[in-house]
Order: sequence, then structure tokens, then C-alpha cells
Amino acid sequence: YSHSRHISKQGCKDAGLNVTDLEDMPELQDAVLSLHHCYMITFDKFPISKIVENQMGGCYVQNYSVNN
Repeated sequence: YSHSRHISKQGCKDAGLNVTDLEDMPELQDAVLSLHHCYMITFDKFPISKIVENQMGGCYVQNYSVNN
């Protein structure tokens, strides 16, 4: 049940997690937001429900069917 629940940055820090603020690294923040926007456009334009990629170039894309 945890996938849909938001955990705040402060909540993570309070739990003792090592959190790095993206706002402190503008180049990394720009790269992360650019990647996020690419995924959002992909999910908006194609019937895709899941994308999993790894560091070796492997990719799994799960389509969903729309019943009319």
C-alpha cells in the first residue's frame, strides 16, 4: 500500500535518511526534470502503464489495452 502514499522530504530527513536537495544542484535538477517530462509525454501519447529501465540499456515497457 505504499506506492501511492507521499512521503515528504522533511519526513524522510526526520526518519534519518540521507536526503540531498535537488534545488542545491541546478544542473542535476534540470536533468531530472527533463527526464521526468520525457516520461510524462510518453505516458500521455502512448498506451503505456509501466516503464522499467536499467543501467545496461535494458528496457521493459508494459502496454495497456483500451476496450471500446
